[in-house]
Amino acid sequence: MVTEVEISLNKGAQDGFVRSQSPFPAMMAGQGSGKTAGALIKCWMYTIENPGSRGVWTEPVAAMFAESCLPTLRTFFGEYEGSFWP
Repeated sequence: MVTEVEISLNKGAQDGFVRSQSPFPAMMAGQGSGKTAGALIKCWMYTIENPGSRGVWTEPVAAMFAESCLPTLRTFFGEYEGSFWP
């Protein structure tokens, strides 16, 4: 079971987005600003804080998921692949 993951957030928009308690948070930022990482970290934190919850990570096309979302997910949480996430 995952008990602790240490992650450094970018100061500013990414940190504000990840820590936001707003019911509809948004992060509007440029390329390379950490939008994908921020979203994945926020989703991961939600699953830790809400055991049994389920979610879906998507991209507009499969290639974008393979090129952006999945590598970022593995960067932060790859050691849990197959145990905490399929």
